[in-house]
Amino acid sequence: MNIAIVIFLVEVELIIGTAPNNPIIRLCAMASATASYYFGFLFLLSSALTSMRRSLPFNMSSTPKGSPWRPALYGIVEDFMAVEMNGQKAFRAQLSKRYEASGMFRRMIQVLSWCWGVGLLVVAIATTILITVLPDNAVFGVG
Repeated sequence: MNIAIVIFLVEVELIIGTAPNNPIIRLCAMASATASYYFGFLFLLSSALTSMRRSLPFNMSSTPKGSPWRPALYGIVEDFMAVEMNGQKAFRAQLSKRYEASGMFRRMIQVLSWCWGVGLLVVAIATTILITVLPDNAVFGVG
């Protein structure tokens, strides 16, 4: 769902940016920054909700509603490995057991989620600044 939202946001930017006779180069260059902002906030929000020990208000991947919130990185690893690598339900069950049984594994996933979130926002902010200050002929390459 999150990937679909990012694709939608980027497509809207590109459609609006290329609709006029003279394309809005700076807007078209913001596609990667937009994806980085979205995923950065997603990682940070999920990490904060995990730290606050909140319950899931909905199913997230194979984690049922009402379970403790898990960091976004957990969901990405679970979905990528289960769907793309054909691990399916067996992999999901093993990953869940590992997450629940190992405090060190939970901490690693949590710390990595914080780091990815901060890193993505730093990249997004730096890209946005460069896109706004550099000349038009350089911004598309930066983006």
